[in-house]
Amino acid sequence: MEQQCEQEVRMNKPKELELQLDTVLTGQGLVVQDWTVRKDRQPVRPFLPILRKTVSYIVAAVIFNDKGEVLMMQEAKPDCHGLWYLPAGHLEPGEQLTDGLRREVLEETGLECQPITLLCVESRTPKWLRFSFIAQHTGGIMKTPAEADKESLQAAWWDHHNKLPLRAPDVLPLVQAGLAYRKTPHHPPTLPTAIPNTLICHRLIIVCRARGRLCVLTRCLEPGGCHLPVIPCKSHDNLLSSIISFLCSCLHNMHVVSHLIKVLGTLGVQHMAGIAGMSDGICFNTLVTFKEQGITTDTEPLTLCDETCRWQFLENKDLCQHLENRITQSMVVPFNI
Repeated sequence: MEQQCEQEVRMNKPKELELQLDTVLTGQGLVVQDWTVRKDRQPVRPFLPILRKTVSYIVAAVIFNDKGEVLMMQEAKPDCHGLWYLPAGHLEPGEQLTDGLRREVLEETGLECQPITLLCVESRTPKWLRFSFIAQHTGGIMKTPAEADKESLQAAWWDHHNKLPLRAPDVLPLVQAGLAYRKTPHHPPTLPTAIPNTLICHRLIIVCRARGRLCVLTRCLEPGGCHLPVIPCKSHDNLLSSIISFLCSCLHNMHVVSHLIKVLGTLGVQHMAGIAGMSDGICFNTLVTFKEQGITTDTEPLTLCDETCRWQFLENKDLCQHLENRITQSMVVPFNI
C-alpha cells in the first residue's frame, strides 16, 4: 500500500498542479486541454451545446437598493401577464453572460447595472442552465406603465416582506440568498472568465485528507502530463451525475462510498461567446470532497482502479490553507439542482 501511494503522488511536473489550483482558487480559468477518456481510450462523445437550439442559458439579476428592496419587473407575456418576477431572460447567441444580464435588466426595467458576482447556478439538465447574479444599480430610469412593451409592463422596487403576485415562487430563494450574501458574503466575488469552451464540462478539484495532508485527484494523460480532471456533461442527466459517474469509474468500492461524495459548488465559470457550436460551452471549476473524509480523516487515499488517475499531495502551505478555507466555509458558488 505504501509503495502504491508513493507512486500515486509522483507527477511529471510537481508544481504544475499547484499552479492550476492557485489559478482556479483565485477565480481565474484554464484552457481545457485534455478530455477525460474511457478506459479503452475512446473519447467520450457528449452532446454539442448550441445556444437557443440544443441549450438554453438563462441570466437573472438580483439587485437591491439602499433600503434592501429588490428590483422586480411586471410580466407582459400572455401566459403570466401582470405577474412579477426578477429581471431575467435567455442569453442570445454571441452574447457574454454578463452582457446578457445587463441587456435583460435594461430591457425589462429601464435601469443599468453592473454584475458583482454569481449567486448560484441552477440546472434542470445541462440543456437548461440559469445563472443568477447579484448586480448593482448604476443608472437609467425605472420603466413606468406608460412605457410598457413586449419585454415588461413596468418595474419597481419590492420590499420582500410585502405581498406581491409572483409569476413563480422560485424567485424567493434567490432573493433570500441575495440578502444573505449582501449581509455576509460567503464566497469571493465570482464572475465568468472569458475562455471559450466547446462542451459543457466540469474541471474537478477532488480533495481529501490522507496521512494528515491534503491530496487532490489528478488525471495523467500522455503527452500532456497531469492535470485536474476535465469531464463532459451528458445532455440527459443532471449537472452533477457526470461527476458521480467519473468517480465510480476510477475509485475501488465506489458503491460503498458514493453516498459520501459532496459536491460543494463551483470556484468559477468559464464561458466566452463566439461561433455557434464552437464556443457555446461552459466549464465549471467544481470543488468536490467526501462527507466523512472531508479534510479531517487521517487515512490513506481512497484506492484507485484507473491507472490514469493519481492522488497528488500538496506541499504549499498557503495553498493548502486557502483550499481548506474554501471547503470548511463552503466558499463556492452553489449549484441548485
